[in-house]
Amino acid sequence: MALAVSTIFAFCSKSNDTNNSYSGKWELRITDNGSTGYKEHAEGNGNKFLISDDSLYCFANHKLQYTRAFTLVKDTLRGYGEDRLADKLVSDDDYLSTHFFEVSNNNLTVYTGIPAADGGKAVYVRIN
Repeated sequence: MALAVSTIFAFCSKSNDTNNSYSGKWELRITDNGSTGYKEHAEGNGNKFLISDDSLYCFANHKLQYTRAFTLVKDTLRGYGEDRLADKLVSDDDYLSTHFFEVSNNNLTVYTGIPAADGGKAVYVRIN
């Protein structure tokens, strides 16, 4: 779990106009990657983030870890089914160069790296 949480929260960063659908509170529900495999996370687990128009606040076990600025740009997401355009995080942190966001049905999916290289995804649900 620690690896999954550190992987998820390591991408934290600032926003631009492309992230309006990302604004709000999100809590981790599923992690699936080459290192730890598939895992479901219970409601109230405290692994979440709050996304505003210009910041992303990362929490682990209900404690604020850090806040970062980020920009989202459209780029090709590869290795997760059909190649497709998705929102890629861009920041001054090179590690973030492989993180993509997608929102569908009140679920936020964060893709990290590529599956063939132990990449994975995390699914968050919108919370109040």
